[in-house]
Amino acid sequence: MRVSINTKNSFEVKRTSYYVFIKAILCFVWGILLALSFIKSPILYYLTLIFFIGLSVFIISRKDKDASIYIEIDKDGIWVQNQLLTDWNNYIGSSIKKEYVEDNSTEKLIINVKYYKDGERGHFLNQLFFDGNEDKTEYEVIDAIQCFYENRMLKL
Repeated sequence: MRVSINTKNSFEVKRTSYYVFIKAILCFVWGILLALSFIKSPILYYLTLIFFIGLSVFIISRKDKDASIYIEIDKDGIWVQNQLLTDWNNYIGSSIKKEYVEDNSTEKLIINVKYYKDGERGHFLNQLFFDGNEDKTEYEVIDAIQCFYENRMLKL
């Protein structure tokens, strides 16, 4: 898989705000109410519903300008919510873990990042949870980590 690096020479994972989903739901509900209350012709009724369903899908699918950066990977290391998790000198490794959620019978993918901390004994593990609002997948993040780590090793 090819890692896309932005103009800042980093790989960013952005989280879409729930505000976008609220706008889409409100647009959809407004379309249904409009169609039910004012339109008596079946053709116009269905065309109105199709239009507002399409508008809702468009709102969800376009890029969120209010999206916040969840993970950033660059030449310095791995950043989580604008705080340095680990630099490449203290990085040990990362992997994807599948976790079964019994409440709704689904599986979640979690990225485990192992690293050392300066001045402290042992290694640490940080789990990066994805809730479905991110613009990149867990596999893309792992590929980006490997890409930046290997490029860092080549420059030494």
